[in-house]
Amino acid sequence: MLFFVPSYWSLFEFYSDNIDFERDYNTYINAMGPSGKEEARLILINDFTIPGKIWVQHYKSIGFLNVLLDALDKAAGNELVKAQLKNEMLVCRALYYYKLLQYFSPYQNNQEGIPLYTGVEGPFAGLATPRSPQKEVFAFILSQLAEVGNASTPPDPDYNIFFNKTYVNNLLAQVYWYKAESGAKEADDYNNARKYAALALQGTTIPETLTEY
Repeated sequence: MLFFVPSYWSLFEFYSDNIDFERDYNTYINAMGPSGKEEARLILINDFTIPGKIWVQHYKSIGFLNVLLDALDKAAGNELVKAQLKNEMLVCRALYYYKLLQYFSPYQNNQEGIPLYTGVEGPFAGLATPRSPQKEVFAFILSQLAEVGNASTPPDPDYNIFFNKTYVNNLLAQVYWYKAESGAKEADDYNNARKYAALALQGTTIPETLTEY
């Protein structure tokens, strides 16, 4: 599922509002040992070790998925299984791009997005890798998620994790919510966030008490 070391991602959560303290506090504290908070602070200063690993590993994973998607289009085999695999990978790749935007793109600067590579050609070692505008990256992420969300292919509940309509709608809501104040913001972002959040909640039971949870 996730090809980078989860503890690197966890470190970002120390300075976010994403920690559920009752459930996850010990997990995050122990991600890098007893001094996890100190490692997390490295992200906020000019130490590029952890951010560098996240950047490289995300793009390695994206490149890997690009190759698999290219090969899948040419491969023989069961069409249903191929479609299920394709949808799984499209969502996974979109998630990597979304996290890269959050981590590495100055939030309200449309011109400083992230490099966007969707095929098997390039980039090549030693050559500059220009950043695509945020609008272009958001458009790609949203188009990939919409393609999967509108797919008529049924997921395989014993295999698919990302190819899940509830998950896709949830992620679409998050992307639109994040986009709404970014350099790529558009007037309908908040309405779209509300729309997909409502779709994600359809058929979902939300516990109202700790006991129910």
